[in-house]
Amino acid sequence: MKINILTFISAWVLDGQIEIGYGGYDDVFIRAIDEGGVVWESSTKFSSMDEALAALDKGIANCCEEIGVDFDLNLRLKDF
Repeated sequence: MKINILTFISAWVLDGQIEIGYGGYDDVFIRAIDEGGVVWESSTKFSSMDEALAALDKGIANCCEEIGVDFDLNLRLKDF
């Protein structure tokens, strides 16, 4: 079995959080949140959880790049 490590999600949840699932107030399935609020949320429906998590990982990566956050992924993932 091949295991894909979603590196930005893995690093993100050490300081931030993610929400998965539909709430009664919007059509967002998955989102990334930090102390300032929502930094990324899905805008599409997904056919699988793998697809949703891949979109979240890419969304977190793009957001971090835009705001200048640089995770030391090797350091943060050494315990996984």
